[in-house]
Amino acid sequence: MRRWLELEASISCDLADPLSCFLFDLGSSGVEMEEAGRSVTLRAYFPEGAVGRQHLVKAVQRYLRSLGPGNDGVTVRYLREQNWEQSWKDWFTPLAAGERLWIKPPWVTETPAGRIPLVIDPGMAFGTGHHPSTLGCLELIERAIAEAPIEKALDLGTGSGILAIALAKLGARVVYAVDIDRDALATARVNAARNGVAELIEVQDTWGAAGSAYHCIVANLYSSALQEFAPQICSHLDPLGSFICAGFIAADELSICNIYARLGLFLRQRWERENWVALWFRKTNE
Repeated sequence: MRRWLELEASISCDLADPLSCFLFDLGSSGVEMEEAGRSVTLRAYFPEGAVGRQHLVKAVQRYLRSLGPGNDGVTVRYLREQNWEQSWKDWFTPLAAGERLWIKPPWVTETPAGRIPLVIDPGMAFGTGHHPSTLGCLELIERAIAEAPIEKALDLGTGSGILAIALAKLGARVVYAVDIDRDALATARVNAARNGVAELIEVQDTWGAAGSAYHCIVANLYSSALQEFAPQICSHLDPLGSFICAGFIAADELSICNIYARLGLFLRQRWERENWVALWFRKTNE
């Protein structure tokens, strides 16, 4: 059975967002936070073998010490899959997203009137929709589709498949859900079927083969990945298409905006919550 490394650190609230981004850059597949007064207990998860245990501890301690004294308390333990699955079930509750969406786990049957259900079991892929980055993407997807219909969309780094499912349920004709993680691919397929949109979503491990004219590309990735993939994203976007991105904090927003502006994208709208930012770009300024 597959194991994971769970890193836990108790830090002040103002360090939570910078540390989250640092952990994503180290290769974390997901981060959760538990607030208690002025402090936060942050837990990050790494697939076993993705990073060495001692290297991880030393890298995080060194980073925390650079932020100030007394910030290097870090513990790492191994976690088996069934333990993770039970842990998210303990706190996964239904949640409204945007004006029309309703995120809920499979064991909840009720959906408020006028809401579109997104039934999500993240398995080991991460992505229940509760993190501000995912909520920002969902809200901007809703706005983009309200402004112009989307024929062909791409969810880059699909995880649990929640964004791809939202795209399909909001009207996209075909959605390519792409991830390099085998657990994410399996989970996204199961969730697409659970939501009745499997025929609209192509789950795969590459995104170049689907062609170069996506009408909407959504990427909930960390900052360095969004900058690295910027040329490919722009080259695969339709001339009238929308690009929606998240996964970074406000301190990284300017660098993200600058690189996409240089590639010809105009900022249409921004979204922010708890210092996490989501951006909607278009290739046209109209």
